[in-house]
Amino acid sequence: MLFRSGIGKTLMGDVSEKISIEKLLVACEVKSVRVVNPLNLKDAVKAVKEAVNEDGVRCIVFRAPCIALFKPQKKAVINNCRKCKKCIKELGCPALSLTDKTAVVNEDLCNGCMLCAGVCPHDCIEEVTR
Repeated sequence: MLFRSGIGKTLMGDVSEKISIEKLLVACEVKSVRVVNPLNLKDAVKAVKEAVNEDGVRCIVFRAPCIALFKPQKKAVINNCRKCKKCIKELGCPALSLTDKTAVVNEDLCNGCMLCAGVCPHDCIEEVTR
């Protein structure tokens, strides 16, 4: 049986007991435990910077809806790309590629996380409903 402890379901879709990763970490006496949504880029970066400056064992639990369970209702669209390639270089997202040195989004691969919009310094990436 394949088990995904943090969501309360096996990969076969059966309901299972949900395990609190944060409680496990606290029980193991981890000094600092933070829970952050990795899709909120500013909060995620802030949490990592704070944890780096702390002493002792520390942990960041990145928690977001599982794309295997929740189908995206939005997608990224790139308009007027300035060809800086920052989205390509910083993310490694399989939905992003270059066509004639311009970033494009493959709609079939885009899961709607919108991290690309968070790293684009020119606000060329917008969210649209599928």
